[in-house]
Amino acid sequence: MPKRSGRYVFISYSSVDKDAAEAVCRGLEAARIRCFLAHRDNKGGMLWDEALLDALDGASALVLLLSDNANRSGMVKREVERASSREMPIVPFRIENVPPGRSLEFFIKIHHWLDAFPPPVERHIEPLAHSVRHLFRAAGKPSANVSLYPYMVARGPSAHEAFVAKPSEPWDTTIRGSETIENLRVKLLLSSVKLAQPIKIAVEGVLFPCALLSSGWWERRKESKTRQLQWRDGLQEWLFHGFDLWGPSWDFTWDFDREDGQRPYSIAQIGDGDEANSLPVLLPQSKAKKLKEILNGQWGGVPATVHGVLGHRSHFAQYVDPGALALFGGLLDYCLWLDDNDPKHTIAVSRGKRTEIYSGYIWKCVAPKELVVQNAPVLSDVYFLWEHANWTSKDAISYSLEALENKEEQVRRRWGELLLLQKSSSLVAGTPLLSKDAVYDMLLGKSDLII
Repeated sequence: MPKRSGRYVFISYSSVDKDAAEAVCRGLEAARIRCFLAHRDNKGGMLWDEALLDALDGASALVLLLSDNANRSGMVKREVERASSREMPIVPFRIENVPPGRSLEFFIKIHHWLDAFPPPVERHIEPLAHSVRHLFRAAGKPSANVSLYPYMVARGPSAHEAFVAKPSEPWDTTIRGSETIENLRVKLLLSSVKLAQPIKIAVEGVLFPCALLSSGWWERRKESKTRQLQWRDGLQEWLFHGFDLWGPSWDFTWDFDREDGQRPYSIAQIGDGDEANSLPVLLPQSKAKKLKEILNGQWGGVPATVHGVLGHRSHFAQYVDPGALALFGGLLDYCLWLDDNDPKHTIAVSRGKRTEIYSGYIWKCVAPKELVVQNAPVLSDVYFLWEHANWTSKDAISYSLEALENKEEQVRRRWGELLLLQKSSSLVAGTPLLSKDAVYDMLLGKSDLII
């Protein structure tokens, strides 16, 4: 087989699924995505294993046709293992309603899969082509892109402002049953689907009582604007830079003591083990309080199915300023909304399941006392200390909290006494001096409070 050049996908499949593989190949190539199909392309007289290794080494992605036959195929396992060892993107494309077998699960469990049933396979090619193109584009972006956004442009309640009102009816009721958050993410984000109207839906994932403040760098819109800040030192700049880009969570809406009625909804997130892959869930106060009682202090997230309405920001446009959410992209274009008066809008917690990992950030905002005791704090006065953690493990949390304390001590050696202005959650010790709204205003450059 002659040496291949340029971007192409390697299609991994069981020989029993040859017809499905040919259909996928035809569909992708009709979408101008080149493919390697073993029984078609190994025509050069090379030994079979050598030909497959050569094709795998040159591919930009692997599309796995997942079926019961593939689960039993030793060749498919070796191909997937080879792709994984080379850190090649793997796109599982389920042509049957089966989970990955034990020999494949280890290599693809962190990947999102697409479903290609009911048949024919050709009906499901378009989402696959979108996903492959997305992977090709991501591979071509320079790594320097992660440093293009040096400060926070919008945060907190404004990120979800449009979703606190009931979306316009009629709602589309054609989608029923349960979507996993992994599949929903692929459909909404990678496939460029825009809902024509809100839909009733049930979404399965890990529910966590905290709000992702914004898209991270991986989902930012190109038109997001920035402003330049004069930082006091390189450490302060780096800490805020990371805080901004990683898009951490904050439990700022789970304060039920507010009497002003400005925040009738609490914001949770449903994800697949990482706060970055989450979808906002707007809960009316009655349902939020009930969920808090069910969680009973458990912090790390619980497997659950959320029954509600999935809406796009356009469905809520009549309620807010059209520019309120203009800077946000990715899954923050969408939100699950639960109606206080609809008994079918529920959260079903799976008590028998255990979440092993929910990856996220704990953080605190501190300020040198000498900088803010006489003045309203601004971003260039504060340090956002953060640490990565697994919220489901007490040992991992303890380790991360100790690391957070060590970081704070380094800042204290530079400045002396530090004041705790705000923190990510109850995991972090101490009583903040500023309200959550005051810190949110500071992030937006609107702070006018004096400590």
